[in-house]
Amino acid sequence: MNDKYRIHKAFDRQIQTMAGAFFSNYFKELKIKSKLGHEGDIILLPCRGLKIPAKVFVFFIVPRLSNGEVIKDKSSIDLFQTTYEQMICHALQSIDQHGITNIAMPILEPSVKFTAERRNANEMTARAMICAIRQYSLNSSIKLKRIIIVDYEVQIKRMSKHVKKYHAAVQKSLPLTNNIDFDGDDGQSFA
Repeated sequence: MNDKYRIHKAFDRQIQTMAGAFFSNYFKELKIKSKLGHEGDIILLPCRGLKIPAKVFVFFIVPRLSNGEVIKDKSSIDLFQTTYEQMICHALQSIDQHGITNIAMPILEPSVKFTAERRNANEMTARAMICAIRQYSLNSSIKLKRIIIVDYEVQIKRMSKHVKKYHAAVQKSLPLTNNIDFDGDDGQSFA
């Protein structure tokens, strides 16, 4: 979600279907109380009898990469990766401190104004999330044991015919396992 407590429309519809107006009302109250969120903050809400297959819902306030202007240069977005890694790593540590052991999280794409920047922002975010998870996992006393990253664009949004065709062709050449071994050469900025 962004700092105005807006959730991505696709996830918001899913949440509304399962939880009614519970979360919307909660965030409206925060707005009324003028409790604005800050980039990188997380809000943990217990599900308490809602029709959601989770014990806790975690909302992450994504940062804004620009204030309305188009970021045409990919390198400008990539410069933000280190900061974003630290935000995500901090969020994982906060989640871990609450005793959560399994989490499914979407690609935490920062807020961008125009579609043209979305692909570069998504790529940077995926790299930042992988690096943050790797850095976080170096701690031997963590309780969080399983993290599932969900890419809305790839896994949830309806695929076009071309993407399905490409997906089918690629699947034939991929091994049967979906486990990926990330080496040190994936663009991480942590030492």
